[in-house]
Formats: sequence, C-alpha cells, structure tokens
Amino acid sequence: MVKGKGGYLFEATDRALSYLTKKGKPFFIMIEVAKIDTGRHQNDAEKVVEEVIDFDQALAGALAFADNHPGTLVLITADHETGGATLPQGNVSNMQIELEFSTEDHTGIMVPLFAYALMLVLSDVCIKRDL
Repeated sequence: MVKGKGGYLFEATDRALSYLTKKGKPFFIMIEVAKIDTGRHQNDAEKVVEEVIDFDQALAGALAFADNHPGTLVLITADHETGGATLPQGNVSNMQIELEFSTEDHTGIMVPLFAYALMLVLSDVCIKRDL
C-alpha cells in the first residue's frame, strides 16, 4: 500500500496557517499537490495515490483549522482533470482499488467544487469552464 510522501504537505500547511494567523489579519492561502497532474499524465497510479494521500492529510489540517477559526472558508477543487481515471473495481476489505486511465492528456470531465466552513450551507454549485 502506498503511504504518501511523509507528511510534508501537512507540515507546510500547518506552518503556513500558524504564521498567517499570528499576523492577526485576514488571509488567503492556496495549497496544492504538485505532482498529481504529472502522475495522471504518466498514467502512474502509485504517484497519483501518493499525491492524494498527501493532499488528504493537508486538507484534514485545513479543516481542523477552520473548525477552530470561525469565519474560515475552505474551498477544494482542481483546475482540470487529467488522465480520464476511473475505478472499475476494488476490494474494500483488502484496501485495494484498480485505477484505469483512458488518456495521457487533459479531459473535458467537470471537476467538483467543495466548500467547508462552520455554519455555511451551499446548494448545488456548478462552474462552467470554456475549454
């Protein structure tokens, strides 16, 4: 099983949030996994999973921060989809999935936009992007 890259992104996120909070002013921060696009262009399932694990850990830190700092909005999205990845099958009890790619290029697949904040409710949101 792939375990990610050692928590670097989580640590960087935590440090950045701590630093910016100490300034006492509103701020915007963007956190991005760097190689997920590369992994999808290469159809490299292991690299994609490592990047997703790192992002998941950093996101958990950002959500915990939002829980403790009312007025914080966390948005999660991607700028595009690459690889046309699908999950044709898997085994939950063995923690295994099969990841299948249909291309090594960008696709027209829509990417979701998720929002998280205390006491914030968003209904169906769809952002149309001209390709």
